[in-house]
Amino acid sequence: MLEVLGWEVYVASSEEEVFEFIVACRPAFVVVDIEMAGGDGFESIATARSLFSDLFVIAFTRGGNRDLWPEMAKGRGANHYLVGPVSGSKLTEAIDAGVADGLVEIYRSSVK
Repeated sequence: MLEVLGWEVYVASSEEEVFEFIVACRPAFVVVDIEMAGGDGFESIATARSLFSDLFVIAFTRGGNRDLWPEMAKGRGANHYLVGPVSGSKLTEAIDAGVADGLVEIYRSSVK
């Protein structure tokens, strides 16, 4: 979806890869799947936040059956939380909120 919206996308499958990508090239924003293998979703949010305090972080999950996850994601540093299934319009709305808040520069790449 991000590529269709015009963003350059890098996919990380672990918290370590998130760290490596963010350090190598500070992204415009990060989209984190809370349900990453090994529980790395929340740790990836915390890593992104610790590296850049002003980085816009979108957390998402595939379903809405996790009542505590929105607060846990925000507690780790997520700016925005999406409940799946995630659509292009939901993702665009979240990114637009980051742009409006001055946290997303339109001409940078993103990390997922």
